[in-house]
Amino acid sequence: MFSREKNEIRFYSDSGIEMLYKICLFLCLLPGLVSGQFIFQNLRTNDGLSSKVIRSLYKDKDGYLWIGTIKGLNRFDGAIVRQFGIETGLRDLYINAIQPLGKDDLILGTRQGVKVFNRKEGAYVNDQRFEQLNTIDIYNIYLDGFSRLWFLTQSGIYIFLNGKLVNLETMVPDAEILRNAKYGLSILVWDQARGGFWMGGPEIYFIDCRNKTIYHKSNNPNRVPIFDVSNVFAIAVDAEGNLWYESRNTKSLNFWNQKTNKMISYSELDGERIYEGCNKIFIDQKGRVWISTWAFAAYLKEPGEPIRKIPYSQNRKYSIGYGFFWAAIEDVEGNVWLGTLNGISKVQANAPVQAIYQLPSFKYFLHTGFAHANSIVVENSTIMAAKEDGVVRFNMKTRMHQRYIPDNGPDLVKNKFFMSVKSEGIWWFAGLDGIHFLRPGGEKLEPLLTGAFRFKAKPANLIFVDSVGNIWF
Repeated sequence: MFSREKNEIRFYSDSGIEMLYKICLFLCLLPGLVSGQFIFQNLRTNDGLSSKVIRSLYKDKDGYLWIGTIKGLNRFDGAIVRQFGIETGLRDLYINAIQPLGKDDLILGTRQGVKVFNRKEGAYVNDQRFEQLNTIDIYNIYLDGFSRLWFLTQSGIYIFLNGKLVNLETMVPDAEILRNAKYGLSILVWDQARGGFWMGGPEIYFIDCRNKTIYHKSNNPNRVPIFDVSNVFAIAVDAEGNLWYESRNTKSLNFWNQKTNKMISYSELDGERIYEGCNKIFIDQKGRVWISTWAFAAYLKEPGEPIRKIPYSQNRKYSIGYGFFWAAIEDVEGNVWLGTLNGISKVQANAPVQAIYQLPSFKYFLHTGFAHANSIVVENSTIMAAKEDGVVRFNMKTRMHQRYIPDNGPDLVKNKFFMSVKSEGIWWFAGLDGIHFLRPGGEKLEPLLTGAFRFKAKPANLIFVDSVGNIWF
């Protein structure tokens, strides 16, 4: 043991060391000690999906995930994917939207019109109330804050009001300004605080359901900055009523704080210039902003953190399915589901493994091509790894690393470390070449030399710190 207060060394028996090792090992195996971003669980065509291209998602009160693909309706029960519509010739429906309808039905927006599906019977049913929309392209279906269905179609916007379909102009006479809108390029996003829909597209509108009016560039009494731009195809509203939106014209992602009326514009996402804008922005209950772009790269902004790219690799099972998603939902458990161009990716709310990071490897005494970590300590956003090829400090926020090794010249085997601990700002390491430490802000490891003992003389396999800051090894 090394006591920093008394600067003295005490030795204990092998049995005591064995017990300390067992305690330390137990602590290292406790779940939940590592916090990071996330890992993804994926569903793909080899899991039973009828298509890898996912356009819409809905999770019902019974826990079933309903999946709208470009080749029909699927359902995932947590274990098995089932496809529907094969018997009735509706297997290849291009499904843009899924919403609940009454107690047992789902209403689907497809390229072949509106379809109604009964969940209990597991079959499509006829519903004359939607006959008007049976043969036209349905771009999307939305649910407003008053539990009414809104249909964005090739011929305009319709609302399911009091058991029947009505054109938007019936409810909001000012909507005549939308008669020439390009609905195929438009989106609707519900704003609970303002009681209406933002309508994105070549031009920007706000459909005020409470006051039965339409706001736009020429009718902007509150001088909301989103009306000053055009070609906005992705919008999201956070819990405080602030807006996130992209602009294809300025190739930017923008944040508007409605309280301060201030704007933040991003022309780059994690160091990469925005190419052709964003196709989807989604904000979950934790305030995380999920961003999909036309560059086929996805990004995440956590509260108080910079925007970071979500790593994608087709060779890793825990990677996001693809860096582009059309659909995003959050279920009652807090799980986030993304419908990508390569299946469905799920981020579990309370996963036992929250992050996977790949640490760099360097040349060392074995010729395996990689060096494994013998122990890992996580402190806030820092990972300190004791590896076969030295000590590696990894910053989870910046994703930058720094390597530390003893000054041993060409003898690579002496770069091997087994464990690391931190006490009063100083990192301590046990390795094949003894005990080393790293001072705050230090750039190199220093050997522990005290009194008549020179600890570089023999290996140190174990090190930990007790409750009062003493270092045990």
